[in-house]
Amino acid sequence: GARLRDRSSQNVIWGAIPAFEAIRRYKPAHLQALALPMCHGKSLRELRDELEAAGLLRHFRVNVGSLQYDVTGYENLVTALTQTGYRTGEGDANLFLFAYDWRRDIAENAAELEKFLKSRRAILQKVYYKKFGIRDYPVKFDLVGHSMGGLLVRYFLRYGGKDLPEEESVLPRPDWSGMELTARAILIGTPNCGYPDACKELVNGLDYASGAAAYPAAVIGTFPSCYQMIPPVNSRFLVSAEQNGTVLDPLDPEVWVRYQWGLLNPKQDPVLKILLPDVLTREARYAVALDHLKKCLARARKFQQAMRYCKDTPEDLELILFLGDSVETSRRLMPDPKTGLLKVIHYDSGDGKVPGMSARGDLRFARDLWYPHELPLIQWKHVIHLPGSHMGIVNSKSFRDNLTYFLQSAPDARQLRDTSELLELEK
Repeated sequence: GARLRDRSSQNVIWGAIPAFEAIRRYKPAHLQALALPMCHGKSLRELRDELEAAGLLRHFRVNVGSLQYDVTGYENLVTALTQTGYRTGEGDANLFLFAYDWRRDIAENAAELEKFLKSRRAILQKVYYKKFGIRDYPVKFDLVGHSMGGLLVRYFLRYGGKDLPEEESVLPRPDWSGMELTARAILIGTPNCGYPDACKELVNGLDYASGAAAYPAAVIGTFPSCYQMIPPVNSRFLVSAEQNGTVLDPLDPEVWVRYQWGLLNPKQDPVLKILLPDVLTREARYAVALDHLKKCLARARKFQQAMRYCKDTPEDLELILFLGDSVETSRRLMPDPKTGLLKVIHYDSGDGKVPGMSARGDLRFARDLWYPHELPLIQWKHVIHLPGSHMGIVNSKSFRDNLTYFLQSAPDARQLRDTSELLELEK
């Protein structure tokens, strides 16, 4: 959701797909720049490179031979908000666009979101004091998150900018500290229980745009955030062909070793040579890749545990969900017995990327018994279903009308209390 650029050269690495070589592959320098570093003896947080977030990804330029075309990003969403009166820029801005490095760990980016919101709150507090004479007004924000951005918002609400515990046996308990800065949260097409294609992209590679070359699995496999969007094992989305449909644990490193998935695929070694130029042997590159994979999978499991804890949800928490539920969407995957690559064997309704049940956090898909109603993981204030694809739902007029209503007319919990007090006075 953000453009990524090199700090030194200012070259955009993500935000435009460069022209690829005649045999439909990206140049080594581009792959090396986009992938996150891998190294023994360092945590995922310590693995840094030269890329930085450089604004919201409003559109994505694709170069195919001599042709160029744009893939719509968040331009329409920003336009819809500005047309209803929101303002970006300096001075009296009230629409703030949070760009973050989406490759990195979601909990890590929650800390960046906390810093971002506190800095904007300080700016608005000065404005309130200058205009109204109110000092240190407790500013709260409406947060709007699409796809992974919705997971980032939910994590932030639960834990603020706190990191996940490093100890394997220690489970985090939400303190809901993010609510200090949040009035309401609006999630759009968010994979609250993961999406199967996240696993498929890590194993098979990522086809981002029609006509462009696929990004190799070894590059996608360096991104911790992608593993954090894999559905949990109890969703039974991943089954084995050799073992009569036995459910596979997608976060078990042994499964990845057995099927030679992603970073561990021998056919990805030429890519690993590009990503690890100082590691000289295939065996050594495999060891580095396996170490990185294990760290990503362990982090993803801890993230899933942190997001599934749902006790003690505050009464004032106002969560609103928009989702697409009319497009055929991957629901169940199976490894090909010959190649190990993942293929879709069952579809469900969704937005073409995220199944509707995942977006809603409906736990029925993780139960053997049939239930006539939802088993909600998340206590939604409102759920709005729209026809459209993962990015297409934000282009809907119905979406824009409802979004405008919730943001500009519907009172949040604090405003409802103030309204009740006002009505009592009028009586």
